[in-house]
Amino acid sequence: MDEDRDGHSLLNPGANCWRLERADRVGWLVGGRAYFRAVRQALLEAERHAVVLAWDLHSEVLLERDEENPDDGLPRKLGPFLNALLEARPNLEIHLLVWDFSMIYAAEREWRLFSDAFRDPHPRLHLHYDDRLPMNASHHQKVIVVDDALAFAGGFDLSSWRWDSAKHRLHDERRTDPHGDPYQPYHDLALALTGPAAKALGDLCAERWKRATGNALPRRDSPRDQAPWISGLDPFLESVDIGIARTFAAFDPWPEVHEVERLHLDLIAVARDYLYFENQYFSSRRLTEALAQRLREPDGPEVIIVLTREAGWLEEGTMGLLRDRLFELLVEADEHGRLRLLYPRVADESGEESTQVYVHAKLVIADDRFLKVGSSNLSNRSMRVDSEVDLVIERAERDSAIRDRLLALLAIHFGTEPARVAERLEKAGTLGETIDSLETDTGHSLRPYPFGCDSDVERRLADTQLLDPDEPLDPGYWIRDFVPEGERPSTLRRLTQISLVVIVGILLAFLVKEGWGSVLDKETIVTHLETIQNSPWAPLILVGAVMLAGLVGIPLNLILVAATIVLGPWIAIGCGYAGAHLSAVAGFGLGHRFGKPILKRWNTDKIENLNRKLRDRGALSVALVRMVPIAPFTVVNLAAGASHLRFGVFNLGTLLGMAPGMAGVVLLTNQLNEAVSDPGWGSILGFLAVLLVVGGGVFFIRRALGSRTSGAGTTD
Repeated sequence: MDEDRDGHSLLNPGANCWRLERADRVGWLVGGRAYFRAVRQALLEAERHAVVLAWDLHSEVLLERDEENPDDGLPRKLGPFLNALLEARPNLEIHLLVWDFSMIYAAEREWRLFSDAFRDPHPRLHLHYDDRLPMNASHHQKVIVVDDALAFAGGFDLSSWRWDSAKHRLHDERRTDPHGDPYQPYHDLALALTGPAAKALGDLCAERWKRATGNALPRRDSPRDQAPWISGLDPFLESVDIGIARTFAAFDPWPEVHEVERLHLDLIAVARDYLYFENQYFSSRRLTEALAQRLREPDGPEVIIVLTREAGWLEEGTMGLLRDRLFELLVEADEHGRLRLLYPRVADESGEESTQVYVHAKLVIADDRFLKVGSSNLSNRSMRVDSEVDLVIERAERDSAIRDRLLALLAIHFGTEPARVAERLEKAGTLGETIDSLETDTGHSLRPYPFGCDSDVERRLADTQLLDPDEPLDPGYWIRDFVPEGERPSTLRRLTQISLVVIVGILLAFLVKEGWGSVLDKETIVTHLETIQNSPWAPLILVGAVMLAGLVGIPLNLILVAATIVLGPWIAIGCGYAGAHLSAVAGFGLGHRFGKPILKRWNTDKIENLNRKLRDRGALSVALVRMVPIAPFTVVNLAAGASHLRFGVFNLGTLLGMAPGMAGVVLLTNQLNEAVSDPGWGSILGFLAVLLVVGGGVFFIRRALGSRTSGAGTTD
């Protein structure tokens, strides 16, 4: 185990890493061209077993994009390639574990139903969508292991928009998505490794598969004497220890794991000369505070952060606001001028055409001694909510192999050679001054990051961390911290849960009213809604918004609460319910038209539970499902349509189930709005009284309907 200059190793299994294992060889893969090609070659070498953990996969993504066809005769596209490979290798099994994504990503994901390769895969291609995680969390680990002998880990998914050459050319005809559409340059990286560290990543995959499916992952030893390697890829390190760090949110029966966050905090604490980050996001308050503390020190390290300039409208409206606020805090702490906040851009020779490079790498290099590559973003989600896995290498002294990684990355960003970067660094003496000297108006460069919050409202909203929570948004988990175990089945526990859900929803809506609009296009949502209110089209616009939200999986209550605050309770309940019912009818129609294949896409215990609730196909069963959130709104509609439930029964049950809850939300919101606008004992007591009446009513209705449905269900 390597040790730092004080004789202590940074890596501490059980604290800031899971395991510390020896890697026989470590390879460096920058750009999708190198990564996709290496993965394809590794899979061609697979003899017994390969497993892939992914946030996303696309069966039509091209693994090989150069003009010449691969000489192995197998397809270039991922899905056909895997099926053909399994057909040619009778002893090979492949397991794919992909996050069972949120419906908010539905438009940009490949649905299994519409995938020729994944809809009816080879019998030895096992594809599972993983939903065993808390609400609001995602599985973000990106790992590929072949025969427990060769492994890859980093930021890559074998999916759309990931492929690019390391040169990140402004125009590259090969850089297209599966539909043939071009996209911006894309920067990512990963490590390839062999030895016990690869076997340890295989153990991680097996643990994830067991957690997701309940079944053991088949693992068979390969008969080969030596681990496979990637031809043309020279290892930059050999016989080195690798720390493996993870993030998992608590999800019964599994405990929370915060090794990745601890690792980052420890790296920040021990760095002496510099910390160089490349990442997609920056929104972690804890990391910001740690970096600010080091920046205030007279002899602290330089801090270089390279980020994506604009990650997309949704990300900019959430993570972007947090990033800007935290950057303000870092600049305030930078008393000695050691901070550089940068984004990469590419341009042609004249500089007239330019675009950002999408930074998807998750990298830390410190003091030429520490190298961290993995899946974790510098966000609260990655530190505490989503599943992540990072690899970290620690050297006792400065190591030229790690320094060369830094020089190579700067050479890519400035479109030059590593030797030129090394020469400038030698002259300048500091990393920040070196970057300043390399900046240019033409070609590739790292540019100063423009940022800043436009108002105190934005700062207050960012300071809440609401846009990037560091805990899963699951009231059930929060209640466990406050309600003793013996009281959980009690009425108090149920009322507490109902009240908490309602209060959180209203709080979210109040924050939306006060601050969200200043995030989107510099205008407040209040202004938008007031404009709509004065328009004769106001009812139709609100109906359409709620209908669309219900179809794509956006929580309806948030729109309902915001509409109540600004447009008033009568418009909110009337138009909100109309839009929700139209959305339910549309979902029912989709389920009836396409049937079970759509629901097979989820294929979880939740669907089975939902089907049991609907089995007597009565209006009260539908109402129960509406009142008790055993499945998302969109899934309920699809499941009802796919069943043999009559349309009239569905409509009546939807009316019975949705109307009381929506009316309760509107009434509570209106009372709270009055209490906030005109505070006083009367308005506050009025809100509490309404909260108690609505909460109690919901509880007793659910209890009565639940008893009826439970009894009916036992007859089948």
